[in-house]
Amino acid sequence: MGLSARRILYLTIVQQNRDDDGVILFDENKIYRITAKDYAQLCGIDTSVAYKQLKEGVEEIRTHLMRIPQSELLSSDEMKKRPKDGMLLFTLANYGFYSDGAGYIEVKLDPIVAPYVSNLKNNFTSQFLLSGLRLPDSNANKLYILLREWISAGMSAFKDISVEELKYQLMINDTKTYNSFKRFTDLFFKRAVKKIIETTEFSKIDIEIIERQKRKAYMVRISYEYNEQKQHFKDAGFITGSNKKSKTEKLGAKNNIENKHEKLDKKEELKQIKGRFYDKKTAEASGYNWDDY
Repeated sequence: MGLSARRILYLTIVQQNRDDDGVILFDENKIYRITAKDYAQLCGIDTSVAYKQLKEGVEEIRTHLMRIPQSELLSSDEMKKRPKDGMLLFTLANYGFYSDGAGYIEVKLDPIVAPYVSNLKNNFTSQFLLSGLRLPDSNANKLYILLREWISAGMSAFKDISVEELKYQLMINDTKTYNSFKRFTDLFFKRAVKKIIETTEFSKIDIEIIERQKRKAYMVRISYEYNEQKQHFKDAGFITGSNKKSKTEKLGAKNNIENKHEKLDKKEELKQIKGRFYDKKTAEASGYNWDDY
């Protein structure tokens, strides 16, 4: 899907209502209006360019065909009666309108997209609105949105994922150019990371191989640093701050160790898993079984 259509999709998402916890409440009957003035301001482009992009984008979002495995939308019971390799074909919007004279478009999203929208929270949508809109590069945009999804799901520092699943989530699993891991990192990942760091709240994004099969990269760890990361760690019960200590703090550190451990235990139990500390919530969000460690 092109840049203009993606930008329109983002702007429809952030206009939706939310509950008290900040979770989006999808309204299948709501019509979203986007003006050229607002579009230009948010995307950082000229108004004349915004008019052109809105018209192109609303036409594409109405006609772009999406293909998604039905297993992502159907329950396990529903899947028992259907072929396992079934694909759902649909368009994102079932209504579109534009007016050159009035300078705005209207879009209504198809109800089938609700599962992909309704679990997004404010701390995800507010970030990707400003940063995602201004990433003109498609590959950088895909990686950025994936990173924000992981952070929103509680993976505040890194994500372990198979190379195959990573390419699938980035929608490049069928692109032969990225078949080898080296070509993927050189031609896709590094270039996308450079643009993300230049444009968004991320300051560092790394990829490292953590497991190989038949000498080929199988599992990788994507680690990242971003503006609000320290607050996420505090919310999860981690102690953050400077590693530098005053002379007084160093002298008293030995005497205070037992007290600090006691306070941590009372607040929330932490476990070290593969070199990092987690509480139960963040461990399970990263894909680890708490009872196995």
